[in-house]
Amino acid sequence: MKIVRCPNCSDSYPDYLFEFKIPFRCDCGVLVSPVVLTPGPPAERPQPEKTGWTAPSSTPVRPLPMSPVSELLTSEHAERDRRARELRRRADRISYLIVSTETPLRQIESEMRILQDRCRRYFPEIRGAYEQVYEARFQKLWREFRLD
Repeated sequence: MKIVRCPNCSDSYPDYLFEFKIPFRCDCGVLVSPVVLTPGPPAERPQPEKTGWTAPSSTPVRPLPMSPVSELLTSEHAERDRRARELRRRADRISYLIVSTETPLRQIESEMRILQDRCRRYFPEIRGAYEQVYEARFQKLWREFRLD
């Protein structure tokens, strides 16, 4: 197997990482390009074989302008993702309260009502999302970890 060495710190990388002739950054911060070296002691190392690859230009590339429709779709997807992450965080918190704390049932039920309300408000098109996904999960955790 051939190896590729970083020109700065001499870290070794297998040549299959460069199968598509794409460079990457070494841990030392230097751009390592697909110049293949054969293994051997540092003193006997042959000169790198040039593969015809050249480094990309360092000039910044301007992003393509987005149409108003694609901007709207992107912002809608970002908002849906943010809402889904919030629901996931709240559900994980409730699960943690059930499993790992002595939080009273009244407080946990309050957190569950907040999550149920957010499910209905954020995703009204999914009827019964809370009941289908979260309620059964919380009941199972309660049976396993809270009932003696």
